[in-house]
Amino acid sequence: MQNKPTFISLSEALSWIAFGQQDKKEELIKYLVKKNYSEDCKDKLNNALESLLSKARGALITLEGKEITSKTTVTNNALTIKISSTAFKDFAAFSITDDGLYYGNGLLWLPESIKVGKDYKFKYQQIEQHKHTTHYVDVDVNFSQLTKELQPGRQSLLALSDAELKNWWGNLSEEEKCLSEEVHKMMLIENFPNNHIARTRLREIRNSVPQQRGRTKVAKK
Repeated sequence: MQNKPTFISLSEALSWIAFGQQDKKEELIKYLVKKNYSEDCKDKLNNALESLLSKARGALITLEGKEITSKTTVTNNALTIKISSTAFKDFAAFSITDDGLYYGNGLLWLPESIKVGKDYKFKYQQIEQHKHTTHYVDVDVNFSQLTKELQPGRQSLLALSDAELKNWWGNLSEEEKCLSEEVHKMMLIENFPNNHIARTRLREIRNSVPQQRGRTKVAKK
């Protein structure tokens, strides 16, 4: 019987959480290409990132990586360190190209689909420039802690019903309804740990109330 690895790459961990398969970055990119970078796939991957970093910030899952501290740092010369749990509040942007965590949130280097007439084209989002040059590459995740704290293919769980989603939203206070999308997403994960909630559905219900006017609405496809 093959021994389980102590650590796996960040791409493998996110692929395991999102899709139930342990893909390195090259295989993960191929999988996303095969799926035409669908919003559903990116939602699942982003949800996996949020779930993993939530556990890491609570010091339940250890992440290690090469710390890059300046624009002139050569990756091969960078030292691998245990990343502090507090770092995940700020360094929560996943770079699929180098198994990296950068300042910010979400997925880097994955294209957004833009509708042009009846067709869809892809537009790549550039990494936003910040004063922070520190980031982490070649990030690895403690595999035994990962399997203890999270489920493989979690995003393949049964979708939360429209009735439950509307009921949850209806029970929020007016102040709670004005919180950010990221906060609402974490609230849903905490309240419904055994269900998957696509980000597009959350955006639809957020955009359905007067308090959310002025926010960018997601175009129906």
